[in-house]
Amino acid sequence: MKTHKFFNASTRQAMFEKVRGYVDKSLDVDAELARILREHRLERVYRFDLGENAEGYSPKILEYLAELRGNGRIRARLTDWLNAYPDRNHVALRNRLAARFSIPPDWFLIGAGLDSILDLVTRVFLDHGDAYLMPVPSFYLFEEYSERMGAIPYFVTLREEDGFRWTAQTTQRFKHLIATFRPKLVWIANPNNPTGQYVHEAVLEDLIDYASGYNAFVVVDEAYGEYTDAPGVVHSAAQFLARYENLMVLRTFSKKYGLASLRIGYLMASSPDIREGLQVHRHHFPVPQFSADLALMAVEDEDFLDQSRAQTEANRRQVFDRLRALSQFSLVPSKSNIFMLRHRQMSGAQFSRALQRRGIVASPLEISGLRERGYLRFTLRSPADNRYLCDCCEAIERGSEPVAAD
Repeated sequence: MKTHKFFNASTRQAMFEKVRGYVDKSLDVDAELARILREHRLERVYRFDLGENAEGYSPKILEYLAELRGNGRIRARLTDWLNAYPDRNHVALRNRLAARFSIPPDWFLIGAGLDSILDLVTRVFLDHGDAYLMPVPSFYLFEEYSERMGAIPYFVTLREEDGFRWTAQTTQRFKHLIATFRPKLVWIANPNNPTGQYVHEAVLEDLIDYASGYNAFVVVDEAYGEYTDAPGVVHSAAQFLARYENLMVLRTFSKKYGLASLRIGYLMASSPDIREGLQVHRHHFPVPQFSADLALMAVEDEDFLDQSRAQTEANRRQVFDRLRALSQFSLVPSKSNIFMLRHRQMSGAQFSRALQRRGIVASPLEISGLRERGYLRFTLRSPADNRYLCDCCEAIERGSEPVAAD
């Protein structure tokens, strides 16, 4: 019996539309790491493939948990976290975020990480045959979630010769495709993932305004947004929400806040229709109370964000200075904690194997706009780990690395 014939159209589309991401969902990561250790007789693996914050999370979270245990309140709080249903609306967290972004609390929708919110957006907007528009390279889930709904992609290529930066020609191309193909959704990651490039706010506003004239809805994914904020200043497209109901802005606690395991993100939209449509598909209890409570504590600790941001900038300068000095490598500078790097004489697979022999794992980038370009994506880690990565690249530069066939 071919059971898949009884699935709905979007599920069948998803099963047969293969979009490769940074990590294949069928890959047993633990088994792969064990293979690398065993095959190369290593003592440890350095994971540069994850977009996690090397500085961790707010120390206030640990202080809070220690205080609960110290004054005997831990049992009652555990009952709330484990036995009771969570607050469906997460009022306290929404109020705190509203103060941070200077917008009303009811403009927020809390979800189980940004991947679940991206899924919600495609379910609300896209029908089979609809058009969507995005730059490439960019976050692969824009493509995966859109195409599993049967939507048709239109890509604007970010050129390697421009350093994968957004240029005036990029904006012109976007406007031309919006006017010609009338996409339902326009996806933009800012800073971009995996390139780490930043699109200036004036450029975004111009594009959002233009898209509104064609009933195109713009999703600005600011998963790495806290990396480009400044002390006391939030640089976000959320500032345009009051003027544009075709805009949705997304952020998460998985990156700079260092809480990836809590699976908590949020969407901001001024349109009540958009929010109501998303609520139709949102689960009744998408986020555990434990996650929401710790996220609230994290967003209140501005000092941690400032200190962590400064440390990331220092790590980035040190790594980029060393990698730029290597003639056989091509570095794409970044405004966040991720960056792209390739070896000029190796394929991506060869470069990846050369690093794995030294215990380093990076993200392959066989995605739209980067296929067969040889780039890998790296995440900044601790200063010691970053030095080890640079040491390994310098060893490869010196010619101690044989280049095997793919």
